[in-house]
Amino acid sequence: MDQRRFIDYSFQRRAVLRELAEGRRTREEVCDAQAYLKQAAAYHGDATERACPVCARQNVDLVHYVFGDRWKVGSGQARTARQVAEMAPITSEFSVYVVEVCRGCGWNHLIESFSTGVPVTPKRRRSRRAPATPEVAIDLNDV
Repeated sequence: MDQRRFIDYSFQRRAVLRELAEGRRTREEVCDAQAYLKQAAAYHGDATERACPVCARQNVDLVHYVFGDRWKVGSGQARTARQVAEMAPITSEFSVYVVEVCRGCGWNHLIESFSTGVPVTPKRRRSRRAPATPEVAIDLNDV
């Protein structure tokens, strides 16, 4: 899968966890996953072997959210990594946001984002020409 415009958010993740450890953030602030996000992790998430960095009782899941500017339906939905890989070669360019979620304590953080899919080349706009003026033959002898 071809990934373009890749952004890694691991520095921000570490900063949030450091602030939690230092007491500058509360657990309620960082473990605020909504019910919809937890359900997306349960049904569309990819299980990992990484323990939750906050509660360490459960492994985190990765949820891939897909957004397509040209899509009429399906933009903003959760997908598995496999579904994203299957979509990439046959779907117009779209953005993917990967969120790490602990279904136990509610920890969640954006891990990475990237664009993939078939690049859409902008259509060249045709310049609008003024309508052609009809050629009129003028006979100067008639004047």
